[in-house]
Amino acid sequence: MVSRRRLTKWGLLALVAQGAGTVLAAGPDDAAVYAAFLNTIVQQSDKAEETGRTVTLVLHPMSLDIERGSHMPASVDDILKRMPGVDRLAAADLLPKLAQPEAIVLPLTMLDARLHVIQPPASDIDEIFAARRSPETRWKKFDERFPAATSLVRFSPVGYNPQFDEAVFFVNITCGVLCGAGALLWARKTAIGWRVVDQQGLWVS
Repeated sequence: MVSRRRLTKWGLLALVAQGAGTVLAAGPDDAAVYAAFLNTIVQQSDKAEETGRTVTLVLHPMSLDIERGSHMPASVDDILKRMPGVDRLAAADLLPKLAQPEAIVLPLTMLDARLHVIQPPASDIDEIFAARRSPETRWKKFDERFPAATSLVRFSPVGYNPQFDEAVFFVNITCGVLCGAGALLWARKTAIGWRVVDQQGLWVS
């Protein structure tokens, strides 16, 4: 039998590997942009696994910053080299936001019904991943606290173009000591809402 962790590693990682300051409130469209990506996880999972499979994820309550995302491109030119189609002004809007963390709250009504997203308080995550613990112990604690969850998802803030119809952001998905991936994502606002139009894998383990 294939373990839950293995399904996570080869399912979620294939998806994203394709191709401390003042706390700020996330932008008004950030939740919809994040939900557009998360909903693709269910769509991809249904292609690989049985139809109707429920995917359970833990969403980190604070945004990813440049200090915690060492694999992130650090300049507008770096982002454009990774993903040439991204609006330069959207990339320029994103980078300053990485200097300060943002609180993330995702309304469950935006998510596919087959997707279960757990949104714990920051104190829960901080306690699990305390520096005094070994990496193995941290993930054991994670599994004990969230037994149904396959992984921990952490988004960066979102950068927008001036028209607010294109967005660029980062995501890290981790599922164990050597199980994770990060990607740069490009989304576009359409008549039926935000859609991820491209993604570039940045790291995988």
